[in-house]
Amino acid sequence: MSYKKVILNEFGGPEVLQIVEEAILPEPGAGEAGRSRAGA
Repeated sequence: MSYKKVILNEFGGPEVLQIVEEAILPEPGAGEAGRSRAGA
């Protein structure tokens, strides 16, 4: 399953947004919120 993320590298409007598709969802690190798949 793949997912998409939006990357903002500089201040600006929609033209500076980059959409990147990743194949593997990374595990959350220490202090980061995870996502539950319960009920999916």
